[in-house]
Amino acid sequence: MSMLICTIMHFSSSSAAPRIAITVRRERIRQQLSQDELALAAGVSVRAVHQIETGKPTARLDTLERVLTALGLSLRVTERDTAETTESGETPGRQRVRRRDAGS
Repeated sequence: MSMLICTIMHFSSSSAAPRIAITVRRERIRQQLSQDELALAAGVSVRAVHQIETGKPTARLDTLERVLTALGLSLRVTERDTAETTESGETPGRQRVRRRDAGS
């Protein structure tokens, strides 16, 4: 069986990492769990829980999924709203890659 391992990287300040961090911490506290207890329930390290709760942008997606599942939460991915694109058609926070011709 193969496992897809993704890393969430290079979040901008307006990204999902801080929102996920706040949501995870609030839910853990609401359920009266310590970070140690959540880590045990999710099958991850306490360090991983701490990294997620502090919005560390390199948290592994599979680890995040385990923590969310242990809390009864889920992660939903949706397409960006078309209103979020700039006049040039670029999505904010992403740089457009331009190809150069061999002759240029």
